[in-house]
Amino acid sequence: MRRKKEATMAITDETIARALKTSNKAVVKGILHLFGWQTEDERESHDTRWKNDKGFRVNHAKRGSELAEKIVKGESLSMLELAEAREICLCYSKTQLLDLARSIHCGS
Repeated sequence: MRRKKEATMAITDETIARALKTSNKAVVKGILHLFGWQTEDERESHDTRWKNDKGFRVNHAKRGSELAEKIVKGESLSMLELAEAREICLCYSKTQLLDLARSIHCGS
């Protein structure tokens, strides 16, 4: 019985994509997580400088950093900004955000 329950609770990239598409909270958490993985110099420059498979890719670094910094300042994202953040996060639903969800779910 336990295995069946674990199988239904499996976290997949589809699970992450669904959460991002339906939850603004998931989007905010996702963009902050990605920003948090940027190195200090990348956060300051709004760029990607290191090939470490962490944080934003070069094409998302500037806008993703701007959106994350707005959230960190305690400001709310507009609907347009949430849509931008959602699109960025969806690009990581099979990689970093999936890894994050699995680590939280599994308690590691």
